[in-house]
This record gives sequence, C-alpha cells and structure tokens, in this order.
Amino acid sequence: MKHETLKDSVFLTTASGLVADLADLFQKEIRLAKAELSTSLTRTLQASVWIAVAGILGVMAIFLVVQAALYGLIAAGLPGYAACLVLVVVLGGLAAMAFYKGRSDASRKVTAERSIRQMKENAKIAKEQLG
Repeated sequence: MKHETLKDSVFLTTASGLVADLADLFQKEIRLAKAELSTSLTRTLQASVWIAVAGILGVMAIFLVVQAALYGLIAAGLPGYAACLVLVVVLGGLAAMAFYKGRSDASRKVTAERSIRQMKENAKIAKEQLG
C-alpha cells in the first residue's frame, strides 16, 4: 500500500483549493462593496446639488416677493408687480419641487447593504464547509 505524501494528500489539495476560492470570493465582494458605495455617494452628491438648487431658487423667490411688494407700494395698483408675483409663484413651485426631489434622494442610506449581507452569507457557507 502506497502512502501519500503530505503535499500530495487529497485533504491538503482540497483545503488549498477552498482557501483560494474563498480568497477570490472575498476580493470580488470587496470590489462589489466599493462599487455599491460609489453609487450611493453619487446619489448623495446629486441630492446635495438638488437641495442647493432649491436654496438658490428659494432666495430668488424671496427677492422677487420683496420686489413685487415694493412695486406694489410704489405703483399703488399698477400691474407692473403682477408679473413679478407670477414669477415668484413659478420659482417658488420650482424650488419646492427641487427641495422635495433632493430630500427624497438624500433619505437613501449610504451603505453597501447587499455586499455586507452577501459577505455574511459567504462566511456562513465557508464555516459550514470547513466545519
């Protein structure tokens, strides 16, 4: 009966293959987590831009309200301020839409939930195979 040497043993070959596969799997999971975080950060940045747009439009609306009130007082009934008030309503509506769009985008979590869940599953499977 021929005895196997340590380097030729089936167990060692199988364990070595398993460790290599697990290392490859974890590297892929880390790359997936990085991609997922990058996407989440991009969404958060876009949400910040929308909120900034809402702030700028809101400030413009306030200035136009003040200008319309001034025109109303100066003109005492002339229709010059009516155009400003219409523009204020339009800009105010745009500001509200931009704010709500930014707020809904900002409410998303900036975590790689799928990657974390998948890595936990992989660790569980690895424990089962080794144990």
